Amino acid sequence: MRFLSWLTLLLLISMPYAFSEDVDLEKLAQPERTELAKCMSDSLTVIEKHRLGHGLFNLWTLFEATCGMEIERVKSAAENKLKDDLYKKLLPGQLVLGMVENALEFYEKRPLSSCSGTGCSLDQYRTCLMRQMPAAIRLRKRPIDFENQAQQQCEDTGSAARSALTNDFDDVQKRHFAGGLNHKMNDVIGDIIVGARQTVVVLYAEDLIRVQPGRKSCRPEMCGASPCISLDENEPTEYQCVINQK
Repeated sequence: MRFLSWLTLLLLISMPYAFSEDVDLEKLAQPERTELAKCMSDSLTVIEKHRLGHGLFNLWTLFEATCGMEIERVKSAAENKLKDDLYKKLLPGQLVLGMVENALEFYEKRPLSSCSGTGCSLDQYRTCLMRQMPAAIRLRKRPIDFENQAQQQCEDTGSAARSALTNDFDDVQKRHFAGGLNHKMNDVIGDIIVGARQTVVVLYAEDLIRVQPGRKSCRPEMCGASPCISLDENEPTEYQCVINQK
């Protein structure tokens, strides 16, 4: 995404005369961008409450699900004001991406606060899952067996976490064009719950290596401080690698 941002910026600089002089970029789709900003702000309140993590991809996914209609309205309004085909194709998306990047920068500067009330529900689900680890390690359970048992033992806390997220995001969407929780947002909430469980399963598999030294680690190769990015689309994720182990 950042590569696309720089590419578009270079295009804007290298072709100054292709852009229509009667369009003010600062005012382009301004009412629609204001509505999107309000939706993103309300979403950030929920994201911060549940401590859903940092990273552009996570925020983009959440904003796209929560404020999808607002995003499309920004793109449509911007496109209708543009005449050049290149700008119609690139600039509307860049307006939205710029807002997401600004939100990310704002969010990352916020100190991580302690959770409270229903905002702790996802943390409680993770805690419940991790409490199942010591007994499973003593029994040398396979990661897939650990996951099945932990999921069963923590069914109530998992349901509570999903309900808390559903209620909060439903409240956000009711205040905006979606009018209430939609299928896309519901699917993203499900992915958050599944992702929390899969993260614990990966941790369990690494702890299992301590008592079964012959086991293979599924940790990705590091390129500096970050995991290396594979160009193989079929390469299994760390979780997929773990769950397929015997």
